[in-house]
Amino acid sequence: MLFRSDRHGPDPIDRYRGPVARSEFGEPRALEIEGHEVRVSSPLRPMWKSGDKVVTKADLVDFYVSVGPALLRAVGDRPTTLERWPGGVCVDGEFGEFFYNKHLPKGTPDYVGTAEVTFPSGRQATQVCPANVATIAWAANLGCVTFHPWPLRKGGRDHPDQLRLDLDPQPGTDFADAVAAAVELRSILVDVGLDPFVKRSEEHTSEL
Repeated sequence: MLFRSDRHGPDPIDRYRGPVARSEFGEPRALEIEGHEVRVSSPLRPMWKSGDKVVTKADLVDFYVSVGPALLRAVGDRPTTLERWPGGVCVDGEFGEFFYNKHLPKGTPDYVGTAEVTFPSGRQATQVCPANVATIAWAANLGCVTFHPWPLRKGGRDHPDQLRLDLDPQPGTDFADAVAAAVELRSILVDVGLDPFVKRSEEHTSEL
């Protein structure tokens, strides 16, 4: 099975509970995660598939649960946009459709943290604000493949605590050039008293 990570330390999944109903992509499952029940619908839906190699939605949820504590260090207590691929990402060479879920989905369970945000347009919205691994698993069940956290924490909309600089290779350059630029940029940021670190944001893009 692909996209699984060996777990170290206490497993945040306490147990799988019994099936709820049948569907085209398998019986829904109810997970107990840190005392919260998380429903996983259509667990056998392919998220990635090439020939006989398949990564299902259940695999995606399991993966995000396994890395959930580490992921919370990046998205925890931050308003977060969910990049959702409800029909799968790529199945036998065909890419699915995705959208950016910027508003709190209907029917969101009580254990999912929220935050009020104001977009540059002036519009206001309630967004997901992860505070536990159950929220990460719940989002993965919605087909969330990528989490896009704001560079500020809940309640601090006028006080961002991160500065993100995208390093995108331009025509005639490649990722190696972006790496060299990151090294030089790091020296400049350190000189002004900042503590830079690298985050991969896309296949050929990094943030500093």
